[in-house]
Amino acid sequence: MVGDSTYRKCPESGSLNVAFSQPRGLLFKGLGQKIPVYEIISFINFEIMSTMPEFFRDGLLEKMQYAVTQPMAEPWIFITLLREYISLISSGQYDYKARILDAKGKLDLARKTYEEILLHNPTQSEAHKKVEQYSAQ
Repeated sequence: MVGDSTYRKCPESGSLNVAFSQPRGLLFKGLGQKIPVYEIISFINFEIMSTMPEFFRDGLLEKMQYAVTQPMAEPWIFITLLREYISLISSGQYDYKARILDAKGKLDLARKTYEEILLHNPTQSEAHKKVEQYSAQ
C-alpha cells in the first residue's frame, strides 16, 4: 500500500511501471479523517529496483529483505527480490538471498544458493567460506 504522494510520483518518474488499485480511504489511528491509499497490484517492469528513482532506492533492499522474514509477506516482494538477486548474482555482486536463507535457518537452501553464486562467480570469497562451513556441519 502506498499513500497519495507516492502514487502521484510514480507516473512523474517515467521509469517506474506500477499498476495501482483504485484509491481506498483508510482510517489511521490518531487521524480524524480517511486517508487515500493505493494497493500495488502489479509491476509491469520487474526490474524495479534498478529503475526506481534514487530517492526511493536508499535502504529499500534492506527493508524488503526484512519484510520477507516477517509472517505473511506480500508475494510481490519475493518476486522483486528474486529478480534483484538474479541481477546481482549475474553481475558478480553480493549474496543477499543466501544471507536471508541463512538468517531464517534454511541452511540447505542457503548452501545451494551459495553454490549457485560460485557457478557465476568462482572467486566470491564469502560464498566459498559459507559452502565450506555448511559442509563441515
